[in-house]
Amino acid sequence: MRVLLDEIIANTNNYYQPPKLLALDESMIKFNGRSRFKVYMPLKPIKFGFKVYTIVPSQAPIVLNMSIYDGKKRTIVETVSELMDPFQDRGYTLYMDRFYSSPQVFKVLQRMGIGAVGTCMSNRLQFTDDFKTSISQMIPNEYRYFQSNEMLLTIWRDSKIVYLLSTVDQIRQTRVTRRKRKANITEENSEVMETINMPSSIFNYNRLAKGVDILDQYLNYYLFPHRSMKWYFRIAIYMLEIAIVNSWVLYKESFETGGTKILSYFSYRRAIAKSLIKDLSQSRIIPQTPIKTAKKEIRPNAENPELWGKCHLGKGNKRYCHYCKKRQTRYTCAECEVPLCDIPCYDMHLHGMKNKILLI
Repeated sequence: MRVLLDEIIANTNNYYQPPKLLALDESMIKFNGRSRFKVYMPLKPIKFGFKVYTIVPSQAPIVLNMSIYDGKKRTIVETVSELMDPFQDRGYTLYMDRFYSSPQVFKVLQRMGIGAVGTCMSNRLQFTDDFKTSISQMIPNEYRYFQSNEMLLTIWRDSKIVYLLSTVDQIRQTRVTRRKRKANITEENSEVMETINMPSSIFNYNRLAKGVDILDQYLNYYLFPHRSMKWYFRIAIYMLEIAIVNSWVLYKESFETGGTKILSYFSYRRAIAKSLIKDLSQSRIIPQTPIKTAKKEIRPNAENPELWGKCHLGKGNKRYCHYCKKRQTRYTCAECEVPLCDIPCYDMHLHGMKNKILLI
């Protein structure tokens, strides 16, 4: 499995120059059988299966690096640094969710020359009790900034309190028009849309951290219909689906408009299937419906027409052969009206007729 995965990743990186904004998230391979690698993710649409750590561009469904969870105990810092090792010191920025974000991870990525943006859990920030109390008293749409060692912490109260760490953003606000939250709708203010000031770091995160979600969307468009309780079969099929999505993105990136239309994802998959069965379909041409042919009169010993006489075979009800009296046959001598086996009793009957010896 690792050989196939490395081959897909290597070929993708050879032909694709990724943008500077990347996203990290986990994807799931659905599996309900027995395996020590299987995990339970209650908040995911696929709750049971294999967890895959995936690096993709922030807004494109192409896998640049991935790692399947194998049950070994690894820290989050080790997982993130291993996935981002091919991208260090090249000016990339990584967007991730709160599962991976922490000040320790961001410091490691800073040493690797990689920017980082991600929501974070409050228990990883080591706040004092007084500071926690002041944050809990924030009113809706209020925000605060804290900066230390080139790391910016943004705290914004929306329907919940959001904590966002960043090593690339600055203290700025963005005017955003969005749908109103249920908590903000009153009888006097029943408009559906509202305009608010939002921290720019959170606005950019919401816009640029959805690459893996787009990938999952494409992987679930045309699911492989065959099920299997073999874990390696499910992983192999998932890798082939990744290869198809990656190749389609590369096809779109390298497409030169010359009067032809870019194939959609569905048409691209159909073109791949047709190319795979092209040689087989040309070598074995099988008609869809059998060709009807006229029934020919059955005459044994076609090489000796002088033995035919006036007798020829016909068909009738199944009866025992008049000559051998051992086998049932549907053939009859149309001239003599006696049941006969086609071979050898009919030949003997012809000889008998030639010599004018009737077998009765």
